[in-house]
Amino acid sequence: MCGQGGNKNIFNPKEAQKSYVSPRSLARASSILKQRAGNTTNVIITALEGTIGAPAARDLMAFVEVADSLPTWEEIIRDPENAKVPASPSALCLLAFSAVQRVDRETIGKFFTYLKRTPKELQSVFCLTGMNNEDRKKLFLTSAPFVEWMRVNQYLF
Repeated sequence: MCGQGGNKNIFNPKEAQKSYVSPRSLARASSILKQRAGNTTNVIITALEGTIGAPAARDLMAFVEVADSLPTWEEIIRDPENAKVPASPSALCLLAFSAVQRVDRETIGKFFTYLKRTPKELQSVFCLTGMNNEDRKKLFLTSAPFVEWMRVNQYLF
């Protein structure tokens, strides 16, 4: 299949659609998600379905539920030895990929303290992702916690 013909999330002039994903509808969906604290999941999904369509609403809510199971970045950095470690593999992956973008010279040591509490596979995903990102590679290679982790875990590579 070529093009976007099978994509049920976007506007398709060949099909009757009441709602679909567009920059404008995503902005409205953002407003709905900001108000989710006072509403049930069913209310939020229904509102999102009317705004961005059913397929996109279900995908977005799945992402939000995973993201909600994560500790905040501030919790991790403030108390890396006691911050909650998510159990689900999808939450762990989301955590690792987002952390690659968030760590900096001041936080990488504390994040490694937290990371050591997660499965080795996730630790290696974080490290490999950071090394494959040209913007982050220098930070990782000049970080003592990363170099020590690589020395101890070289068998993983």
